Amino acid sequence: ISNGYDPETFAGFKPRKHGGTKVLITHVGTVYKTASPRYFLDALDGLPEEIRSRVETRFIGRIAEGERGVFESRKSDLRILEFMPQAEALRYMEDTDYLLLNMTNDISLPGKLFEYLATGKPILALSPAGGEVDRILTQTGAGWCVEPNDPVAIRKVLLRLCDLTGGGPGSITPNLEAIRRYERPRLASEY
Repeated sequence: ISNGYDPETFAGFKPRKHGGTKVLITHVGTVYKTASPRYFLDALDGLPEEIRSRVETRFIGRIAEGERGVFESRKSDLRILEFMPQAEALRYMEDTDYLLLNMTNDISLPGKLFEYLATGKPILALSPAGGEVDRILTQTGAGWCVEPNDPVAIRKVLLRLCDLTGGGPGSITPNLEAIRRYERPRLASEY
């Protein structure tokens, strides 16, 4: 039985448009070695300026000392918001276009994946193909999983996401029943 999410935490969650012109990508949670945004940021910096300038990435949560250097000298628009209370982080998640998950380990299922699923927001995961994160995203239809060490594939997905903002053609439609399977009361009952 996997980890899950508390449906009560997301009962008042209200997805909304942010009203800005940029595509908002938000990472919530601790940044550490196996969850490093390095590959995402490298790919984003490799996009042409006219596209890169249309993307803002927000990082909410603790950044491990060994990962702080990953954010230095970037070409892209980054907002480092550090740790904040969960209710405040949820408000940032309500207006984001996409949620970012980085997991280079193919057998790990970070707890944030399940919280991301609960929001219904599209997820961009940089994680090994065929790994646990990829399996869950395929099962739930909640987003895209891209190999973290494939900058060309990451850039292709980023280009696609810039075109999809606003629910354009090819946007995701999550399987809500598959997502509800990860509600903690259901998981406890299954256990």
